[in-house]
Amino acid sequence: MADDRPSKSGTETRQRSKLLQIRVTPDELAEIVAQADRAQLTPASYARSVLLSAPAPRARRRPSIEAEAMGRLLGELGKVGSNLNQIAHHMNAGRNEVSPAAMEAALSEVADIRAAILEAMGRKP
Repeated sequence: MADDRPSKSGTETRQRSKLLQIRVTPDELAEIVAQADRAQLTPASYARSVLLSAPAPRARRRPSIEAEAMGRLLGELGKVGSNLNQIAHHMNAGRNEVSPAAMEAALSEVADIRAAILEAMGRKP
């Protein structure tokens, strides 16, 4: 027999429905967060595992340092690409408003990003 009830969202099907709040000092919070980070858990998961002497849930997936660095570099590369596109647009429109200093700055940014990408990959620039 088919169930005609609408399916519940993830939050409605969670087993943990009660909220526990505690007050801590800024230093205590910093220590809790630091210990949770070392355990690769969220502060809530870390507190639950300590308070209940229960095995910790699986570690949360955190991007590696290299992945975080690559994400930042991709953002920077997008900004530089936009600047270079604007420069090319001005040049193609016949406007010679682009100074050699602007071109040099854009190319320098590309070189810096290239070096940072190589460093993140463990290669020497």
